[in-house]
Amino acid sequence: MLNGVKWAALRAWGVRATSLLVFLILARLLSSAEIGAVAMVSAILAILMALSELGLADYLLYADDNEKSRSQIFWFQQIVATALAIATFILAPIILNRLGQHDSANVIRVMCWSLPLLSLSVVQDTLFRKQLDFKSIAQRSLISSVSGGALGVIAAYCGLGLWSIVIKYLTEVTLLTFLVWRAAAWRPSWRIGFGGFGVVVRYGRNVAGARMLDVLAANLDELIVGGAMGQKELGIYSVGKRIYQICTEMMTTVTAQVAGPVFARSQGDIAQLRALYVRAMQMSAWLVMPFYTLLFLFCPLVVPWVFGSQWQPSVWVLQFFCIAGLLAPLSQFNWSIFMAAAPPRVSLLYSFTRNLFSILALLLGGFFGMSGILIAQAGRGVIMFAAGRGFLARYISLELKSYFSALLPAMLTVALIILSVSIARVGAHALPAWASWSLQLALGGGVLLVSCVFLFRRIRKQVLAV
Repeated sequence: MLNGVKWAALRAWGVRATSLLVFLILARLLSSAEIGAVAMVSAILAILMALSELGLADYLLYADDNEKSRSQIFWFQQIVATALAIATFILAPIILNRLGQHDSANVIRVMCWSLPLLSLSVVQDTLFRKQLDFKSIAQRSLISSVSGGALGVIAAYCGLGLWSIVIKYLTEVTLLTFLVWRAAAWRPSWRIGFGGFGVVVRYGRNVAGARMLDVLAANLDELIVGGAMGQKELGIYSVGKRIYQICTEMMTTVTAQVAGPVFARSQGDIAQLRALYVRAMQMSAWLVMPFYTLLFLFCPLVVPWVFGSQWQPSVWVLQFFCIAGLLAPLSQFNWSIFMAAAPPRVSLLYSFTRNLFSILALLLGGFFGMSGILIAQAGRGVIMFAAGRGFLARYISLELKSYFSALLPAMLTVALIILSVSIARVGAHALPAWASWSLQLALGGGVLLVSCVFLFRRIRKQVLAV
């Protein structure tokens, strides 16, 4: 597993570092309305992509991998994705124009064709993940991310505005699909037959329902902000959210991608699954919780300095997301563990429970403007933990005290960061602002760095390979 973690880390950190750099440049060149227009389309397409995948490829990872099922899943997803792209091209601009989202209406006519493009590589990507071939996945992701980012920045400097983001996205999708097909040994059969496909569909409907609810809950906030408050406000909101997402993906995507296949290999061994789950949660929390504590404290300085003073309103958005990030490790691995240890319907029930309350919280928060949305986002971590707690106790016999032992290193590090920054802030009150901030950052960052050293030493000692 450590080799998988290494390459998954390279992929996550390399791709997200590139995304952060490109996002930084584009944020300085584009207006909040332009960024908001594309964010609206991205939220819509994320929901449609989940609908086109239908969770069927997970059948190959967690149930039965055979040649017939591979081809059936490939062609079915391609048909659904193409149909959705055509429907989106025709209907979405009409709806968006009526909502006054004219820029988004123009953009979605182009970006909707990414749906069939992305579907072309879903089965192959699943096969690579099943083989734990994260090295080739990382290489392809880095190449496509750097290439798309470079073209997007060039387009922005040439004055193409929001279309620079579209160019970046479509370049990444097209190049990634090409590289996946070039690397994959498997090809779908041209003899299309759907006999026995009902078994796959029955398995996938639980996964599909859960994924759809996940994606809807993850993107509903942007639809509410964009639809009710306008593109400019969505731009401000999406910048704070995007910074949080990039940071989260750099940290949690690494272990989440590797955890699924590793948990799957331990199916049937409840004690081993429980030990793996607790260990994974401990490692994730040890990194994530101190990082978001530090980001919460210093984003009033970092965001305007790095992204530009025009994004000062995004600071408090990011701070609310940091609060949500502190709770993320409590539920980060739930999906993977349920796929390995519980019947497929449990994933749907878990997702339905947590996302129903999350969606209701977001809808209720929408009545109170952006502040209400952000409070709902911060509360989603509590909802996710509460929704998964009962299932974890039932299927892997996870006791409540296991959380305290798993989170203890992270909580001690958080306390040390807050203490060191507070001492520096009080002691440096007479210094110039830049000197005070520098001292606080040096002490807080130093604690985080030392914590990471201990964390990575622990990872090396506790080999999670099954």
